[in-house]
Amino acid sequence: MSGNFDIIIVGGGMVGASMACALQDSDYKIAVVEAFKLNSDHQPSFDERTVALTYSSKLIFNAIGTWSKIRAEAYPILNIEVTNQNSFGFTTLGIHDTDTQALGYVVPTRAIGSALHSQFTSQSNLDLFCPATVESIQTHKTHCDVVLIREQNPIYLKTKLVIIADGGRSNLLNQLGIRARKKTYPQSAIVTIIGTDCPHRGKAYEHFTDDGPLALLPLRTSDFALAWTLDKDQAEKLKICSKTGFIDKLQSTFGKRAGMFGSVGQRNLYPLSHSLLNTNAVQRTVIIGNAAHIVHPVAGQGFNLGLRDVGFLHETLTADVNVDPGDSRLLSTYSRMREHDTKRVSQFTDGLINIFTSEMFALKSARNMALSVINLLPGAKRSLLKRTMGIHGRQSKLALLGKYSES
Repeated sequence: MSGNFDIIIVGGGMVGASMACALQDSDYKIAVVEAFKLNSDHQPSFDERTVALTYSSKLIFNAIGTWSKIRAEAYPILNIEVTNQNSFGFTTLGIHDTDTQALGYVVPTRAIGSALHSQFTSQSNLDLFCPATVESIQTHKTHCDVVLIREQNPIYLKTKLVIIADGGRSNLLNQLGIRARKKTYPQSAIVTIIGTDCPHRGKAYEHFTDDGPLALLPLRTSDFALAWTLDKDQAEKLKICSKTGFIDKLQSTFGKRAGMFGSVGQRNLYPLSHSLLNTNAVQRTVIIGNAAHIVHPVAGQGFNLGLRDVGFLHETLTADVNVDPGDSRLLSTYSRMREHDTKRVSQFTDGLINIFTSEMFALKSARNMALSVINLLPGAKRSLLKRTMGIHGRQSKLALLGKYSES
């Protein structure tokens, strides 16, 4: 079997699917290649995690028609309390510091994945190869030869551009000679849903401990999505300990500001790492999402950074429909657009972890003072919120379109 396409997207998870949906009204003939069945438990877009969407991500989803499909399961973050364990330092950030209805939204990844998949599988300009894997990519001056394997049978495709959005699950980057700077953190994150005896009223918490951040993100009336960073050994123990033991440890670590913890969902454990490519584009190939950058989840920036990739790549590919989508000048333009934002978020998240997990007395004092100063300066709050909401600096045209049509 063979076929010719303008664009092949490798990966049908949330970033790859968002890229496909963003191009739904284009004249490009698109293929999406996904290794797992879309409703499979092994498909990351259908697991039990939640994601905190920034305001800019909401605008992008609004522009591509996905927001209306997930809005019913999107829980607004109205304010955030940031604290440091065993210290006086704290700050509160809220919608009164912005001109938006929410600072962000907490959405189950299952809801986002389901909405995106139902959307792109009905696109008239798209063919889906699923389940299938990309065996090889050979780049040439005018096109790429892509070999897929589906049910042990090879499929030969040609395309003008390959977009890699598979989260780094394959060996494609090695084939293309692209290297990543990687770092493995000595912690893992426990992710689950936790219930309390008090309504949260849209309040989120970011509590820094010696091991890392403990985040509580508002879901249903008195439920939170918990992401708790811990030393790997301790995380392993808390994953399998009794419900009572888990709640007692969580309560003693966090305190009672959110009420008394009660019900606990399934506990999942995720190792934490940091990765950044030496380049996000080579001949007729561009890399987006977690395939291009993995950041610590401390500020909830990972998926949102990938959606900004989608926004700016869409802008680049649709600026002139008469230009070859794999043209090196287009890919260079995209790389320049994303370089500063990607490095800034990568350095910000990694630096935040280094500062807030340091045992040095001077750093402990400095971070406590910093939180207190931010709490007293409205300008500092607005600047911090703009960065964490993804609205600092230039916005993609897709985000601006989403704001124009916001409801």
